[in-house]
Amino acid sequence: MGSHLRVGQVYRYATGKDPKPVELEGYPNFHHVTHSPELPRALLEAGINGMAKVRTPRGERRPVILVRSSPWKAGTEQTPWHDMFDMDNGHVRYFGDHKASTTVTPGKTIGNAALLDAFAGHQGHTPEERAGAVPLLLFRAVSRSGKVKGHVEFCGLGIIERAERLVQWGGSDHTTFTNYVYDIALLDLTDEDVRGAGNSYVEGWLTQRSGDGGADFVGRLDIGSGLAGTSLVVLGQAKCVRLDHVVSADQIARVVARLRRGWIGVYVTTGAYSVPAQTEMVEDQYPIVLVNGLDLTRELRGMARDDHGGDLEACIEHILRVRETAVTNRRPEEILLE
Repeated sequence: MGSHLRVGQVYRYATGKDPKPVELEGYPNFHHVTHSPELPRALLEAGINGMAKVRTPRGERRPVILVRSSPWKAGTEQTPWHDMFDMDNGHVRYFGDHKASTTVTPGKTIGNAALLDAFAGHQGHTPEERAGAVPLLLFRAVSRSGKVKGHVEFCGLGIIERAERLVQWGGSDHTTFTNYVYDIALLDLTDEDVRGAGNSYVEGWLTQRSGDGGADFVGRLDIGSGLAGTSLVVLGQAKCVRLDHVVSADQIARVVARLRRGWIGVYVTTGAYSVPAQTEMVEDQYPIVLVNGLDLTRELRGMARDDHGGDLEACIEHILRVRETAVTNRRPEEILLE
């Protein structure tokens, strides 16, 4: 590919499909960004665009399905449905390509067949089955300079959580017909986006056991760069407890009470969080990240797998031996001066 797709970026999708220009009319050229020499082109000509399957050591596999929604067509005789893109909550409700005029059996149209096949992979029972599932790249048409065609916004990478068969009404004869609708979860690419945007986390120090004021470690999150950048103080609490221990709302509130404007909190525990604690965090919109024992275990096992051949003990020993962190009673805001 010529570049990387970025969530929220609008791309120029020109009819000429020329991959050479990097930009067209001030927008990144979709065909340049998705171009791979000597390989089939990525296209958004239909609503559901499945690339042809390729042979792999594990059998045939479809590289990707590109899904496009055209809001300006919603409610018309040709497209009587209304796709829903809830970007804030990571949910897309997308209708298939069966129409009132379609004569084939529901689920046998090109688009629905591709998505139903992908859905089976997304619901795989083993990690190996899910790893071979077809990724969905979601786009929606956006208007620019009064034109409803020619520009698309990249909305993210998704997996199908549910496929539902339903009856719709539409077409020139205003008849009912059967179609499929898909509930798609947009995957959280925060870590990838942070690295791509030049953001980074700076380790600070551990606080002394006595008088830590509800904080065990201090760090800094640098966002952007230069005049377009800023830094946030990260104030963290870590609790090593029994697996059946739950952290209460009062314990989280103790960390939140220390946060100032421009700070974010992190609470790490080897246990779990009580339902009231999670509810209060959501309802009060606390600027704090909760990491439970399961998340911590997954992260450690991932580090062990990637760097130590799966040896968890060797991974932990390496962390304790190599990553030395100072212990001090400095004020958290001093991290911004480093």
